[in-house]
Amino acid sequence: MKKAKIIIATSISMVLISSCIPVTSEAFLDEPVYGSVDEIVASYGEGALKLGEWNDGTTFFISEDGSIHAFVRSKAYTELIPAEGCELDNSVINAKLGEYGDAESVNDVVKVNIKYGKDNEAYKALEDIEEIGEIRNSYDVMIYNEGMGYIFAPYMFVSGEIEDADFIAENPELGLTVSQPEAWAVEEGYTHAFELERALSDFYGTGSYTEAYTALKRLSDSGCNYILDFHVSMAYNTKTSDSKIIETIFKRTELPTSQTVSEVKGDANTDGKITISDAVAVLQYIANAEKYPLSEQAKLNADIDGEEGITGGDAISIQKIDAGVF
Repeated sequence: MKKAKIIIATSISMVLISSCIPVTSEAFLDEPVYGSVDEIVASYGEGALKLGEWNDGTTFFISEDGSIHAFVRSKAYTELIPAEGCELDNSVINAKLGEYGDAESVNDVVKVNIKYGKDNEAYKALEDIEEIGEIRNSYDVMIYNEGMGYIFAPYMFVSGEIEDADFIAENPELGLTVSQPEAWAVEEGYTHAFELERALSDFYGTGSYTEAYTALKRLSDSGCNYILDFHVSMAYNTKTSDSKIIETIFKRTELPTSQTVSEVKGDANTDGKITISDAVAVLQYIANAEKYPLSEQAKLNADIDGEEGITGGDAISIQKIDAGVF
């Protein structure tokens, strides 16, 4: 994954002649919870294409009208969900985690602080604890404020056995010329470099580059492995949206058979207690029942607002129970 490149705008004239980042409107973030970065990109329209993701959490994508957009995800915490009928013991979890992190309970939710760079080791250790039914990462989603910042991608890097001249001829919309790949791109296997006649960019969300979208969609559909060399100035800032990404890292398929299943009303994740995690389970189920299924007992527990079926009203009622006002 490409490291973040930050460019400092040294003068007003430099900024004015550069294409600026569009404002990624909060309007497309119309759900409180998304399951992944890809779900957010898809929410912008069926034809939206993800163009790249930096290791700092910035995602770039292009919508069908040819406009470039970006948002940032920032990890808030890792949450542990008990297997059905189980309880989590923080002392057991911490003993297993060792140097990779530590667990603590916050408002009846078990959160894990993982040491930097030790994510994979921590996940593996947690998966060995059979009382843990699910490991989730929760991310804040930040969007760009309007400002004098800019974003642009002047180069494309491609991997695979291709002839440069043929690739250029097959993608006339981009106006490509052969260039030299950067060292980081070569290290990741992208040995072919091209400069775009018109860099992918935008100015305050106005204008578009539909020709580029046509070419990029064709390349993606063909299975071509390419990345774009995005650059971003420091002359912009972000704000946290009302949406979150809650991504399931691990989900246990075989649950302890000796455990009984909770039948407590409001206990949507059947862990024997009612917390904000139950409301999240309901919202995830509503957003994508196939990806975030509820067991039959969990559905019975979750349906408490007096309306038939699982609705947002159930999530609200569960939050009220958790707050002691229902």
